[in-house]
Amino acid sequence: MIEIAGVSVVLLLATKTIVHVLGFEFIALTGLVTAIIGGVTFTLSILFAGAIPDYKESEKIPGELAVFMKDLYKDMAIVCSDGETCEKMRQAIRRLVAVVAHNFTEGSWTQREINRELELIDEGIAQLAKKNVPPNYIIMMRNDLSGIERLSNRVETIKDTSFLPPAFAVARILVAMVLGMMIFVKVDPYYEAVIITAILGFLLVGLVFLIRDIDDPFKGHDRSFADVDLEHIMKVQEYVGKVDS
Repeated sequence: MIEIAGVSVVLLLATKTIVHVLGFEFIALTGLVTAIIGGVTFTLSILFAGAIPDYKESEKIPGELAVFMKDLYKDMAIVCSDGETCEKMRQAIRRLVAVVAHNFTEGSWTQREINRELELIDEGIAQLAKKNVPPNYIIMMRNDLSGIERLSNRVETIKDTSFLPPAFAVARILVAMVLGMMIFVKVDPYYEAVIITAILGFLLVGLVFLIRDIDDPFKGHDRSFADVDLEHIMKVQEYVGKVDS
């Protein structure tokens, strides 16, 4: 994001310099110009404030998913002895952790695959209940399973839902128009125009890309400047692999 904003500012200043040398600056820096700039900045602030709540929630989801999956595996290990049902549950939990980790790192959420593993685990829990496993363990595993399903569905909703797409499109157009206007605004001395244009360009372009990134914090590893931390998911995957190795 910083690199993109920096390149945008350089191109903006280069264009403004050419316009200045050719004497094509015909817009005076009046109160109307500053009002337009303030209005666009305010619009971007509203979009930013609207996207922040989902982003803050998204930061918690990987950690909570990791807790549910690890608890589910531990509860299963306690009540489950060697047997076909236990082995199927172990394999289903390992695949569930692998699918969740893969979806997070690739940034493409496939709820159908997750639901398939959840159904296999649910069937295993039902079979354990028929074998007179203590009800409190069955309830705990069912609660963990429900928590995983709820959080994974929430991730899918966040990925599939964009925050006010028309408003964001209008904001990007307004930013382009304001920066285009600044190219033709005449400010004396010229170095003040350069400073004002650079700061304004970096601010507006940076906000646009920041809003775009936090609107979908599950884009995948190193594909966004606002990716959520997947450390807990990776630790659970490592833990399950060590236990079963």
